[in-house]
Amino acid sequence: MDITKIKAVAELRQNLALAKNIKDEAYEAWKVHNSGYFAAVETLTALVQEAESALRSEALAEYNFTGNKAPGPGVAIKIFEKLEYDPAEAFKWACKHEMALQLNVKAFEKYVKISGLLTDLAFVQFKDDPQAQIAQDLSKYFEEKKEK
Repeated sequence: MDITKIKAVAELRQNLALAKNIKDEAYEAWKVHNSGYFAAVETLTALVQEAESALRSEALAEYNFTGNKAPGPGVAIKIFEKLEYDPAEAFKWACKHEMALQLNVKAFEKYVKISGLLTDLAFVQFKDDPQAQIAQDLSKYFEEKKEK
């Protein structure tokens, strides 16, 4: 066996280990140097989530009071269909119809929505589930109109 090839592999491995260490140290230094940005992003993320939650709550409250599905610029109320049922009753039904040994909620709800067997399933009710949605880009709602 050619010893020079073995030495070349050993040297390349040493160089790779050294390069990885330098990269890791540089990355750690970069994280320390930029820690303020990371903290700012975390703080702003929490503030945005809190503000969005408050805005959604206010939009839903207005919708519940007025029925207005467009309570403000970039804010809309979307109505989603939600099933409400007793899981124990649904499980009994699933066993009777040999659907599963445990209730597969996703399959059960899909089956109910597709088949429309609500007359046979008295324990299932369709309910509206209003949810407030905020447009991703709100700037277009507040841009000043430019004169032509």
